[in-house]
Formats: sequence, C-alpha cells, structure tokens
Amino acid sequence: MKFNSDLLWSFYLIAAAVLFFSFGNFIGSSQTEKELSCQLKRSEEKIQILNRENQQLSEQLTSRGIYSYPQAGIISAEEEDQVTLLLMLNGQKALKDLVVKRSMLPGYSLLKGSEAKETMLSQKITYLGSLKPHTPAAFEMPLKQKEAAIEFIFKSGKKQWKQILRVRQNDKGEIFSFWVITNGNDLVIDKHVDKGFPMEKDGSILLWEDRKVRYSEIEMNSVFRF
Repeated sequence: MKFNSDLLWSFYLIAAAVLFFSFGNFIGSSQTEKELSCQLKRSEEKIQILNRENQQLSEQLTSRGIYSYPQAGIISAEEEDQVTLLLMLNGQKALKDLVVKRSMLPGYSLLKGSEAKETMLSQKITYLGSLKPHTPAAFEMPLKQKEAAIEFIFKSGKKQWKQILRVRQNDKGEIFSFWVITNGNDLVIDKHVDKGFPMEKDGSILLWEDRKVRYSEIEMNSVFRF
C-alpha cells in the first residue's frame, strides 16, 4: 500500500504541474493577444491621425492656392561624407513631367553670396516624370565639410518652385537642416528648421558668410530671394 500511495501522490503532483503549466500558458497567451490587440489599436489610431493630418494639409494647400508642390528633406546619412535627400509631394495632385535641377556647395559659411552663386557645384538635371503622393524619389549628395548649401529648382509645365537647404553636421555626427520653398514669384509657400540646427550667437541662421536670416521673420507669402 505504501508503494501505491506514493505512486498515486506522484501522479497527483505531475497532474497538478501539467495543469499549472497549461493555465500559465493560457494566461500568457491571453496577455499576448491583449498586447497584440492594443498594438493594432494604436497602429490604427496612428494611421487615422496621419490620414487626418494629410487631409488637413491638402485643405490648407487648397485654401492657400498652392495645391501641390515638391519638397526635399533629409532622411538619413549612412556614410559620413554623404547625405540622402528624399523628394516627395505635398498635396494630392500629381505633378507631371517634373524636371529637377539640383546644385550643391560645401563650406558655404566661408563664402559670400555673390561668390557662391558662381561656384555652385554638382549641377544635375533629372527628369522624374510624374511625382505622385506616396511615391517619393531619393538623391545622394556629398557632405565632405560638415556643411552644405543645396538648391533645388523644380519645373512642371508652366509651374516652377525653388527650394534652398542648409545642412550642417555637429561633432556627434548628427545632421540638421533648414529649408525654404518659394513659388515662381519668389513667394514663400513652406519653411522648416530642425530642432538643434546650429544658429549664430544672435539666434539667426547663416545663409552665406555675408547674409543671415531669422527663421521667425520668414513669413508665408512674402518675397524671399536667395
């Protein structure tokens, strides 16, 4: 009887362990499903927010008479001496037969504006065809002196836009940018400066050695020439 009772007790222990393990898996599975459900819900909320923001942007562009325009921005710098720029469409109306002329000049802070315009490097013309929403194009450009002045001229039919960028890299290797976009009449339609972009002591942004500008003073629909 001693043997049988020990065997029976062992069986109870094993059965209890199996039940405990199965119950733990059930709880863990339920928690995983709940976490996954929460993640999906958060993703859906983010998508809804992005859709609303995109719709609001389209409405703002329409109300301002801008409709659609191209915009270049920095997305990465995988190598120390290169920077990648992403060209995308702001708005919903595709730009057909888009032609892009891009120029670059390193070490712009040591050059005067009149000198710089005569020595802009890497002038390249690209025929992109149609630029549509959610179908961006990417360009790689050199960044050898931890700073560069970049200029884009966009043409689509009779419409033209210009975008200037100032790209600077700090000692940690982080890259920051400032840019302004104007239409064919040199009127500002968009602007941006990264948080942390190196400013002058007076809080201004250096365009060339002999020209500075305050970001807050760049007004929409005002004339801005580079």
